[in-house]
Amino acid sequence: MSVLNRVLNEGRGVEIDGLRRMGKALGYSLGEMLIFAGQAEPDELPARPLEPPQTTPQYANPQEQKIWEIEGIEDGHKKTLIRMLRALRADDDADERPAARVTELRRPS
Repeated sequence: MSVLNRVLNEGRGVEIDGLRRMGKALGYSLGEMLIFAGQAEPDELPARPLEPPQTTPQYANPQEQKIWEIEGIEDGHKKTLIRMLRALRADDDADERPAARVTELRRPS
């Protein structure tokens, strides 16, 4: 954090080791960090293209994932459908439990 503070507030450059550590923390290679820092040109070092952050949730349950991938339905509605599916599954699980033994209660005479 102190390295970032010095770079941002004092306009000082960053040493290679600092770039390497920051890049590792941010998921970038040293070559990419050199390009971002203006110390190398993109044609000098191969850098992978920046990928946008993934906004699509990944569901472990394939049925839920299929619901999320349906096009033309708002995300809020998809979330509601997934909650409904989970509630239905919970009801199905409840039906599979053994029935409780019911005994007749009698009033004392």
